[in-house]
Amino acid sequence: MEDNNKKQEITEGTENKKNDFVKKVGNGIKHVFGMRQTKYGTNTAVAILALLGVLVIANFIVKKENVRFDLTKSKKYSLSDQTKKVLERVDQDVQVTLFYQASNPERANAENLLNEYKEISSYIQTEFIDPDKNPAEARKFEIDRYGTVIFEMGDKKEMATMASETEFTSSILKLTRDEIKKIYFLDGHAEKDIEGMDQSSYSLVKTSLEKEGYEVAKLSLLTKPEIPEDLAVLVIAGPQKKLLDKEKEVIEKYIDDGGKMLLLIDPKSEVKEDTGFSSFISKWGVNSDRHVVIDPKLYFWTDPSAPVINTWATHQITEKLSAAFFPGVGEISTANDAPAEYIVTSLAGTSPESWLEKDVDKREVEFNEDKDKKGPISVAVVVEKTTTSDEESSEENKSNTRLIVVGDSDFAVDGFTDSLGNQDFFLNSINYLASEEDLISIRPKDEEERTVALTGGQSKVIFYGTVFGMPAIVVLIGILVWIRRRRKK
Repeated sequence: MEDNNKKQEITEGTENKKNDFVKKVGNGIKHVFGMRQTKYGTNTAVAILALLGVLVIANFIVKKENVRFDLTKSKKYSLSDQTKKVLERVDQDVQVTLFYQASNPERANAENLLNEYKEISSYIQTEFIDPDKNPAEARKFEIDRYGTVIFEMGDKKEMATMASETEFTSSILKLTRDEIKKIYFLDGHAEKDIEGMDQSSYSLVKTSLEKEGYEVAKLSLLTKPEIPEDLAVLVIAGPQKKLLDKEKEVIEKYIDDGGKMLLLIDPKSEVKEDTGFSSFISKWGVNSDRHVVIDPKLYFWTDPSAPVINTWATHQITEKLSAAFFPGVGEISTANDAPAEYIVTSLAGTSPESWLEKDVDKREVEFNEDKDKKGPISVAVVVEKTTTSDEESSEENKSNTRLIVVGDSDFAVDGFTDSLGNQDFFLNSINYLASEEDLISIRPKDEEERTVALTGGQSKVIFYGTVFGMPAIVVLIGILVWIRRRRKK
């Protein structure tokens, strides 16, 4: 009996110890979870798990629906507006054959780019061929270098030698063209040279026009005063000399008969001789003032005489165009006595803070209310005249005169054409004049070179600042801290 009581006491004691231990553990756990740090830690863990869950679900949805976002500044991974327009014109299969070695890292870039094209047009078909493994196919296409891309549509064929959106889009554009329109640049009056090699030439303009599917050539009316039958657009780019009366007569007749012309004339600060274009263009309702525009608010780099235009008139040419600049530009505006049959519309104007400087010989210019003209100043206009035959009103029988006049020719030279939207403004103007409105767009940009050009003085400042200046600052701070601690002791 006593043994049973002892066993019972031992059992009860053991149970009590267990209960006490469990109670202590429970209180400990409650205390731990009741601590502020634990609460914050738990909340953080729950938030992290919730965020991971959201990311997993979002990633699943994005992958399933093929949703993509391009957050790069230059939209490196997005197709341009022009490429999308060109692909929308494709109405039959385009076979793209790419000759890349399997180990070539550029192959993946080309494939990714063409996948973007396929997202817009189902007519784009691709095939990769390794020239080393299949030399017969390489010989068939007369391939003499790796990375060559052949575009075929029907019996047409184009070749690209670089895996870039500019090259690919240009090749497809040429395939979709039913005819090759010809752009002529007037020659013989010291105009901008489309075959020049310096920064003041128009060689890049010529290349850009050819990528748009045009044929480009020079035209001299001095040797043969007549307009070629295959001329689509006449460009007069910054003439330094007067045109002969016979040349003017030929051009006037061409415009009045429904011609298309882009006229770029420079101000007095750049062309001392009066070329006579002010009176020449007045008959179409265009006024020209060859004094230079100064804009102290919006200008390119450090030159107030190179105003930046970021406010455009509503027109197809300037739609979606962000900004462009004109280094040395005069006023081009609507004449007060413009003929009723011509519609003259301003395309671009400078800021309200600008003015038309009458005294171009001054070293430091400032607005003179008595002499200068306050802005905004119109620097480009478009002129249209549409007439219909009395006999028929069909589209084929319409004569549609189109004329664009800009108070500067330097904005499109090789040194400036790739800056801001200068190239887009020039090419959009040509496309509009050539009645290729569906090609008016913002074009793909080559990847930016993120480099900084430093002068000799700037280089010295950076060198001495990093090699001597920064270490000296660290040493000085150390000395100050040491002195402060000694004083405390």
